[in-house]
Amino acid sequence: MAALPRELFAPDRPWQWDGHAYAAVDRHADPDRWAAEPYASQDAAAVIPV
Repeated sequence: MAALPRELFAPDRPWQWDGHAYAAVDRHADPDRWAAEPYASQDAAAVIPV
C-alpha cells in the first residue's frame, strides 16, 4: 500500500486548510505544491467540493 502513488487518485483542485480557511491547490497553477499535497499527512483527508 505504501508504494501506491497517491497522486494518481488526487483531484486537480484539492482544498487545503491553511489555519484560517480552505484554499484550493491547483494542479496547473502550482504543480509542485499539488504533487506534495497527497503526501502531506497520512491522517489528513483532502476536501473535495461537491
